[in-house]
Amino acid sequence: MVEYEDSFWDDPVIGDEKKGTRSSLWKRVSVASIGIFALIAGQTFAANINIGNSGPAEFGQGIQVMAACSGNDVLTLKPSAQFVNVSNAGSYYLKSIVVTDVPVSCAGLDFTLKVFGDTGTALTTHGSNQSQSVVYFDGSTFTKGPGSGYSVTGTSSSFTVTFTDPLALTSQAKKFTIESGGHTVLTCLNGGTCAVGDTGPGGGKIFFASSSTFTVSGAPCGSSCKFLEYAPVSWGNGITVQSGESTGTASDWPALKWCTGTGYTNYVTSVHTTDRNWVRANTFGLGYSATEAMANNCTSGAGKVVFDLVYGGVSDWFLPSVSEMNELCKYVRGSAGQGTFSTACAGGTLPSIFPNTHYWTSTESDETPGGAAYLFFLGSPNIDDDLKGYAGRIIPIRAFS
Repeated sequence: MVEYEDSFWDDPVIGDEKKGTRSSLWKRVSVASIGIFALIAGQTFAANINIGNSGPAEFGQGIQVMAACSGNDVLTLKPSAQFVNVSNAGSYYLKSIVVTDVPVSCAGLDFTLKVFGDTGTALTTHGSNQSQSVVYFDGSTFTKGPGSGYSVTGTSSSFTVTFTDPLALTSQAKKFTIESGGHTVLTCLNGGTCAVGDTGPGGGKIFFASSSTFTVSGAPCGSSCKFLEYAPVSWGNGITVQSGESTGTASDWPALKWCTGTGYTNYVTSVHTTDRNWVRANTFGLGYSATEAMANNCTSGAGKVVFDLVYGGVSDWFLPSVSEMNELCKYVRGSAGQGTFSTACAGGTLPSIFPNTHYWTSTESDETPGGAAYLFFLGSPNIDDDLKGYAGRIIPIRAFS
């Protein structure tokens, strides 16, 4: 994919050269929850982005706007386009938005930017179906707010929002809005800094964090993963189970067979051995791809249920490998050696929310060729294996960046 930048910068036309009349310059709309919602002017200084205008916007030129916090001070908004060429065909997309002349009266507030077409629904501009970008102003610097898929840079009175992978066609963009409002404190849940022990974006508990990126094969974060979180004990509420399985309770994890179907007596992955020390040290990052293989070769059971799971608004959960389960064990027991995969989980205390029993991993065993997989015993930490028809406890995990 070849990308071409198409951003030309002209100062807004003023005085006798402006287009339209001054009487249509500013329009304000009251919104009960936020006060004044700053809209783009009815006339936009050569940008052709008007309220209700059905024509395409001219990008790269200044648009004068006002926000509730700016009083009589006028802000200038400049959208920039980027041409994305794919297989000898491409389109122009909204790549960035620059806002200048931000007064100190807006200090301590968030700016929320949205883009609209011909309807009252904001366009998806970036990330995973995200339609707004948020920028916090502390009086001297601008920082990114909640959400992903965009970055923020700035000076003392201006900022630039840049979309990593722009999604809104310039031909669709007819109106830009900017509103100022109360500051939302960032947490790991909404795009802030994450750490071990925090509640993760999927509503689970973060049990592994790395200062550098790591790879989880097949997972959405790919080679850019930095964290692992595990789902709460109640994750099984509403799942479908087979005879001999359970959905779990508020104080006990669901118990599922590893697999039913062709994968019950056949290998589903290429990783299988009787060497327990090897699987402890060498299967980190393989849980997602193994769970996907389970889902593709099993009609029901742990892999199928977990891979199809939607919990906490995300759908990238998987069954941990032996290495990943070993790291989870270290976290829940307070054991040393986290991050050193060859170091076995040992010592510490198992919290009462984790029954003193076996938990399935997604790693297969050669003890019964094609028919066995590894379990992890959290009580007195060790690796065991059993036939795939055993109903072991299940703790889904997910990786994210």
